[in-house]
Amino acid sequence: MTELSSVHTALTERGFTQVRSTLGPRYAGTISFKGRQIPIHLLIFDKSFKHLPAIQLLERPSEIPKVCAHINPNGYLCYLRDDQAYLARNNLGGAVLGCLEVAEQLLERLADGDALTDFQDEFPVYWSGLPLLIDIPEDTKSGLLADVALLERPNAPERDHLLLLGRDATELLGIYSRWGFEVLNPRLKMRVVDSDQPLGAMESMWPPKTLADLKTWLLSDRNPAIKGLYESIKDAFEHKLKKLILLIRAPNTSCCVIIDFEYVRRMLPRRNATDFMRAVVRSSEKIDLSGKKVIKSWADKATVTRLEPIPADPRSWLTRNMPDSKAGLAGKNVLLIGCGAIGCHLADLLAKSGAGFLGGTLMLSDPDTLSVGNIGRHVLGFGDLERSKTSAIRQQLFDRYPRIEVIEVTDQNMIRAGMAGIDLVVDATGNQALSLYLNELKLKGKFDAPIVFAWVAGSGCGAQAYLFSSDKDACLNCLDYSVPGGSSSVMRKEYEITLKNSAGSCGDWLVPFSATAALHAAALATDLAVGWAKGKPKPRLRSITLDYEGGKTVKPISPTPNLKCPACNKNR
Repeated sequence: MTELSSVHTALTERGFTQVRSTLGPRYAGTISFKGRQIPIHLLIFDKSFKHLPAIQLLERPSEIPKVCAHINPNGYLCYLRDDQAYLARNNLGGAVLGCLEVAEQLLERLADGDALTDFQDEFPVYWSGLPLLIDIPEDTKSGLLADVALLERPNAPERDHLLLLGRDATELLGIYSRWGFEVLNPRLKMRVVDSDQPLGAMESMWPPKTLADLKTWLLSDRNPAIKGLYESIKDAFEHKLKKLILLIRAPNTSCCVIIDFEYVRRMLPRRNATDFMRAVVRSSEKIDLSGKKVIKSWADKATVTRLEPIPADPRSWLTRNMPDSKAGLAGKNVLLIGCGAIGCHLADLLAKSGAGFLGGTLMLSDPDTLSVGNIGRHVLGFGDLERSKTSAIRQQLFDRYPRIEVIEVTDQNMIRAGMAGIDLVVDATGNQALSLYLNELKLKGKFDAPIVFAWVAGSGCGAQAYLFSSDKDACLNCLDYSVPGGSSSVMRKEYEITLKNSAGSCGDWLVPFSATAALHAAALATDLAVGWAKGKPKPRLRSITLDYEGGKTVKPISPTPNLKCPACNKNR
């Protein structure tokens, strides 16, 4: 029995009939609701069944509000998301019948009063606004913001139209023009309103299309944001505005509208803002041609454009990576030494963890240029050959992230300056001599900043990272990580390190290892750096074994100084 035939059999035995076979089978049938049968269509638009079948109500039960979550305007039910469930491959027919049961349970729940509650959780979906990126800090206080700028990224063959809002048009254009943004309006005013009540919906006139709809919605929901709406009308009068942006921030979500006041202001001259506001929102009863009473107000003439505000300032998207840490490495001055196989990945991971943002700086140090031999395990490519690694990576980060601060430095100059102003040093060179030199300087007190060392063990046997921050920690020389069989080494005693002469010259010997080994080392170092920023650095030595034949497991530990370590005895 084929996959489709098993589903067909299960549905027909349930009383469904197939009404379409092309473009995905569609079946007509019913589901139970409050002791009666509701007609539906079940559509299998994905014959591979990687996606759940669609269920469409042909009749909407009167017990379910006209506006509620989980039912779109065409009657399709959002009963489960694809990431919440899947169809069992060994019983597809039974799995599809299970989808009908879930749909029945959903309808019962919506009828029992959960419709508008669920709407609060999924408000942006039903608000149906144009996406608006907001590059304004989330901690911006409520009130009227003067001269905010609206930018747009026009439609293009491979990307959709986007809007972006910020405080200064010139600054925003300098940041975002490289991604195709243009200034749409350099001087708008926006009122920010905070509400302690979640945003929901009303059962009619949804979504709002006019200022009158907005007023009715907020009043029906008894939302304190109504006061901010009234203030917006006063703003339009006092500042002679044709348009004003209203942003409402609530516990569950935010919403935004552009209110067009041009017609209302022209038709309603008033002496002061309060009189204008009252005249706009005042309602009156009129009799239409059919003799029916109709409530009208000038607010019906002020149209609104709904927008879906999406925070785009660095703090908002950085915290998605760090749910238990507000900003990670943001605000810190981080020096990355080495932009090779490990450092190239580290630069991006450190940036994603906050380095270079919110007043902090990411400093890159590496004297080398990119060679053909680097390409196999570097994020840079052929187009960057013979280019400075730090310069190319800096440009790459600049092209990826708005508002990042990245500079190029030389490690020797930083060392001579005693690492002044540096909060964290990350050594990604994989050069043991340089690492031990930095270790010695740290022991001698030449700089106070903690240092994270990252390296690939042997010929890609594993990857390790270590954080050395105080006299209570083992120094790098205390660890026997580079000695096969050592207690802190991921290499077995019999492990042999491979060397390769790539060009037949005396000075071009190298240790080959995989690109994944470098990426693992970068990830371990990043975790240590973020752990240090959160005040939870332990365990300080972290390892991963990649060669399970030649390697061994090293448990994560926080080693203390080795009394036999010559570096410690000499320099502490």
